[in-house]
Amino acid sequence: MSLTVKDAMQMALNQLESSGISNAKTDAELIFRHMMRVDKMGFFKLWGATLDDDLSERFLDLITIRASGMPLQYITGEQEFMGFTFRVNPDVLIPRQETEILVSEAVSLINERKRNHLSALDLGCGCGLVGILLAAQHPGARVTFIDSDARALAATHHNLTTLGLSGHGLLLSDDGTPATGFDLAVGNPPYFTDFRIAQLFVDTAFTALRKGGAGYLVAKSAPGLLACAQTRFPDATVIARRGYSVIRFTR
Repeated sequence: MSLTVKDAMQMALNQLESSGISNAKTDAELIFRHMMRVDKMGFFKLWGATLDDDLSERFLDLITIRASGMPLQYITGEQEFMGFTFRVNPDVLIPRQETEILVSEAVSLINERKRNHLSALDLGCGCGLVGILLAAQHPGARVTFIDSDARALAATHHNLTTLGLSGHGLLLSDDGTPATGFDLAVGNPPYFTDFRIAQLFVDTAFTALRKGGAGYLVAKSAPGLLACAQTRFPDATVIARRGYSVIRFTR
């Protein structure tokens, strides 16, 4: 059925609100703009237009997918974060708010140590967001991205290429890294239900870091991850910011 944009948006809003989706109006607009490949101004210009049957059906299908609980970022394929646009998909985790704290702490350390040429390891890199932000803020840094999923590394490669960053490494591994001598190891791992995964992150950081190198891991369960970290790094401590926790440790 053909619908005006106004009517389609109202139907979308009703469905999202009835499904308990917060920010329903914003999500409906972003999904429409993604589908039509228009910016906010283009969206307003189309407000009085009529969508043909195919576009109407496609838009409402995407709204149904969002109403089912699929994250908005997986529908649009993008995530804006700290001034950059990253490609994301169901093969990678959506960047979380605490990632900004992790990056801030790591950048502060780099500035403090005044190292122009720094080697960093992005553990379980996903879409590569953490390492890419470090590389973008410190052009002299060389980042190695490691993940156990080739699809995640493909997303990282795409984001590096799109953002014009080169000279960085991609490493596929599900049991740590053979590379050593890193100045910094960072990771925003999935929320752990199995602390063997947490231990793998910690053990990988221990193997990879040079003497004096530092590491940061985001923690949902700070006591659990801290206990894992202290098996390898006795000086591991918790940094608490805005309700989130990051574990810091030194080799």
